[in-house]
Amino acid sequence: MFRDALIALTTAVLVAQAPAPGAKAPVPATTPAPAAAKEDKILAHIGGRPVRESDFELFLSLALNPQQRMQLGIVEGA
Repeated sequence: MFRDALIALTTAVLVAQAPAPGAKAPVPATTPAPAAAKEDKILAHIGGRPVRESDFELFLSLALNPQQRMQLGIVEGA
């Protein structure tokens, strides 16, 4: 019985917090300017496919542990 009441109360609270269908979210008075998108440079072409900077950064994040990545950032020219 307690469990059923708790589920009903939780459902009522969640429904009350949901915005009405079709309602727009309130816009703050001062909205920050959108950040400029970083250019995703093509670093190389391998097998006819471009290798972009974001692909290389993803590879580094998966291939190296955090300590190794930190060392790459410290060593100039790495």
